[in-house]
Amino acid sequence: MIICPVCAGNKTALYDSYEFSSIHAEETFHLVKCQACGIIFTDPHPGPELLNKVYCNGNYYAYQPFYLPPETGRVGLGARVKRLAKSAVLDHYYGYGYRREDFKSNKMLWLAGRLMKNLVREDVVAMGRIVDFTKNGKHLDIGCGSGYYIWWMEKHGWQSQGIEISAGAVESARKVGLNVSKTNLPDAKIPDSSFDTVTAWEVIEHLPGLIDQLKTIHRILKPGGRLVGSVPNAESWEAKLFGKNWQPWEIPSHLYHFAPDSLMVIFKQTGFRLEKLEFLTITHSWDASLDKRWPQGAWYLSLLRALGHVYYALSNATGHGARIRFVVIKQK
Repeated sequence: MIICPVCAGNKTALYDSYEFSSIHAEETFHLVKCQACGIIFTDPHPGPELLNKVYCNGNYYAYQPFYLPPETGRVGLGARVKRLAKSAVLDHYYGYGYRREDFKSNKMLWLAGRLMKNLVREDVVAMGRIVDFTKNGKHLDIGCGSGYYIWWMEKHGWQSQGIEISAGAVESARKVGLNVSKTNLPDAKIPDSSFDTVTAWEVIEHLPGLIDQLKTIHRILKPGGRLVGSVPNAESWEAKLFGKNWQPWEIPSHLYHFAPDSLMVIFKQTGFRLEKLEFLTITHSWDASLDKRWPQGAWYLSLLRALGHVYYALSNATGHGARIRFVVIKQK
């Protein structure tokens, strides 16, 4: 009998028969599901020493150095059209308004935005990481890595800062002038009602003491402020298809494994109201899971990668997508 680390319930059971090992630990890990709140969690929960080995070995993907993109002078017609389409997308869908007057009066720009919403390959658009704009908005990114997202938010009108536990990632972010602190959320001592928006992209599944940390996020948001983020969907078709080889299990760094219902339980428990829940269209976990399941260089891998786009479209349309994007609002 294992106590649930989220709701403290004692009605828990093995989620499956998977056993996970780690190069950083001698013990094996299992997935356990709480029958009360529905959360799936890693058991045993890794301690700080093990997590430090996982995150601070210099190889973690989010901690690779960030270099400012080179400034460009004159650009060709194709680049100008792409820039115009991006402006139309940001304006029409997210309220950034860089070309608002032109956009409102120009039906061609409106059409470009409609047609190119899913084609514009700005990284944050492709990753579903655009948030609705708040004029003079203050933004905090939790687990910001080397700071690319903070840079993008500042570039588009936000007062943005981040917190990160990796010394190397923090140093990389500071080298390009970004406001990043080496700390975790419990130790950051952030005043109440400090931010309009907090983002947590692929982060809350990593947070020890999840409920307390979500309550801290609630406290530091302004009234009506938003928490926006994403998590893998542990009960997606993709997770069931790949089983133990599903890349987003990421044992032992992922402490919790969510589905839409269990997400809603913890958000309601910590004072948030759901505004939006959707599934992302990116397929990198599909590709990574294929690499875990089958040998590199197999002739059929390229075909299976191509099928991922079809599989994602079907699973997302039926509510079984692999990546959940959420927007929740702070309630009083």
